[in-house]
Amino acid sequence: MKNLLLVFWLFLLNGLLFSQNGVRILVLDKQTEAPLPFVKLIGDKGTNAISDIDGIIEVEIMMDENYTFRFFEYKDTIISGENLSPSKRKEAVVFLTPDSQSFDEVVIRPGENPAHRIIKNAMRERKNNDPLRNNSFRYSAYAKFYLTANLEDNIRRDTIQDSSTLRLIDFMDRQYFFLTETASIRTFSPPNYDKEEVVSYKVSGVNNPMFASLFNQLQSFSFYENTFSVNEKEYINPIAPGSINRYLFILEDTTFQEKDTTFVIRFRPKKGKNFEGLKGFLYINSNGWAVERVIAEPYDEQLSFQIKIIQEYKFTAGKKWFPYKLSTEIEFPSIQINAHNALGRSNLYIKDVEFDVDVPNKRFNAIRMEVKEDAGDEPELLDKARGTSSSEKEALTYQVIDSIGKAENFEKWLDVLTIASTGKIPFRKVSFPLNQL
Repeated sequence: MKNLLLVFWLFLLNGLLFSQNGVRILVLDKQTEAPLPFVKLIGDKGTNAISDIDGIIEVEIMMDENYTFRFFEYKDTIISGENLSPSKRKEAVVFLTPDSQSFDEVVIRPGENPAHRIIKNAMRERKNNDPLRNNSFRYSAYAKFYLTANLEDNIRRDTIQDSSTLRLIDFMDRQYFFLTETASIRTFSPPNYDKEEVVSYKVSGVNNPMFASLFNQLQSFSFYENTFSVNEKEYINPIAPGSINRYLFILEDTTFQEKDTTFVIRFRPKKGKNFEGLKGFLYINSNGWAVERVIAEPYDEQLSFQIKIIQEYKFTAGKKWFPYKLSTEIEFPSIQINAHNALGRSNLYIKDVEFDVDVPNKRFNAIRMEVKEDAGDEPELLDKARGTSSSEKEALTYQVIDSIGKAENFEKWLDVLTIASTGKIPFRKVSFPLNQL
């Protein structure tokens, strides 16, 4: 009996000490509190996970295991499983501190660059992995764009002396400066049938469908074309033919997941090369040599704005890798909010992907996107696409900005801007060209 009690006690104690707990971890930049995508979590007992584009890791945590959070250009952060336990909090928050290390200090030794083999494989399989080739598809999407201010190093309240900056932080904790959300359904059939219908939208300050998709087109849908579009400007893709002669590639990390391997490759244009290029990180999966994740931004440091794109792919329906999270972050130094640069962030979430769908009308139509007539009056569809109701921050943004928009007649000014953008003034059935008046 004593032996049975001892075995039971050891079993119970082992369960308490070594039990696994599912936990949601949010990884943030310590200075800006911005979410950090693709941060690698490494447990000293073999646990591995990577944060998504929202900086979220959902993983089983062991109480007796220590976890290292690792990301390029940030210092490693080690946290015990006990401090990540869900018993401590509903959501664990981990801050990473930027580390100033220079990419130019990397030395390439004589011989074959190991990154080139991986890049060549990705180039060879581009047409097979391109989501806009080979298969028709349909998916549902939820998109969100918000405008806030980039406070950079001024996050710590105890170091801030300026009362206006403190008020700005309080304001941004409560709401955004601008917010728009859309729910849509897209159907595509190669080579050129492409139709997206916005079924629901909401814009702070106005009720105009013009904003329904304006901020969802800041980057190309996938990372496989010869040129990649960022804010309507074309850049040479690092996996386009001939890119090994244009770009410097560095194999930074390798992660093994069951039968597949993910290779993390840093890239930037080679010195002395003069072309519109990108810099960032490519995550190439050995399953089909497909792009699994990408972080990229223009290499040109003379731009009047700073923009970064993030794409995340998932092997879908056992058929192919397909985008399921796209993010764009754009900073406007020319737009100041209380002496801080305006910062816009656009996120697109894709779900319910179907391949080889029947498209009854495959004729090309120049109108790629349409807004459903009553899309502005379908909030329940937006909640369904979002997966939840509006947060307090989102609800307050709509409430405050809508009241300001009504008082200042934003709709009228939007009509004026729309007319100005066409270059014509409509009057009954006649339009007068502005440049000929």
